Amino acid sequence: MKKLLKFKSLFYLLKQGSLFKAFSKRPLFYLKRYFFQKKPACPPLFHGIQNPEELQELIQDKNNLLLLGFSYCQKPLYCPSGRFNDSCSFDPALCKNCFIGGCFQKKLVNSEKIIITTAASLAEKLLFLSNPDLRSHSSSTTTSTVPSSTISSKIIFLICACPLSLRLFQDFPALLDLKGRSFPLSGAVCASFSAFLSAEKGFKKEISQLSPSSEKEILKFLEIRKKLF
Repeated sequence: MKKLLKFKSLFYLLKQGSLFKAFSKRPLFYLKRYFFQKKPACPPLFHGIQNPEELQELIQDKNNLLLLGFSYCQKPLYCPSGRFNDSCSFDPALCKNCFIGGCFQKKLVNSEKIIITTAASLAEKLLFLSNPDLRSHSSSTTTSTVPSSTISSKIIFLICACPLSLRLFQDFPALLDLKGRSFPLSGAVCASFSAFLSAEKGFKKEISQLSPSSEKEILKFLEIRKKLF
């Protein structure tokens, strides 16, 4: 069952043109790593690391690029930028209670903040960031404080997504040798693959949300990073 899920998720990603082109440059390398490379045993929702203390140590190293990703499903219904897009037009009058907007306003050294519209857009961002030769071809728009001359020693990510998405693409970070922490959303989350596909096309009227403990944990990591600015 797990192998079938891995085939299904990889096939879905490779149907996206830009990802297929990137994978086709080193197909055997990526396929071997995705299906056959032994992955380190990590606690649930941790990728390449064992505990929050190890993650904090990586975040404290300003040479590591920090990627912070939110799902568009978290955007409030009144979002001035609209929902199914990767934009954040922070309006202090409207957005003072928006968790995404508050995080986007924080000045963080060597970081990128993105709003995830589709699983493929996130996979593309991770793939291009982990391959400097491909970065110029990335189509994603971001809020970035990464110097153009900087090549980060490591990419550390904090990603918010629905539990189904996290299960579908849980092996993708190991494919690119990335480290980080994923945070599952609750509330109006996708309960089936068909619901996931609908959300990938922007058909999501309800709001998904982080738990208070997840928000607190993310803010703690961001405050640590902010002190390095």
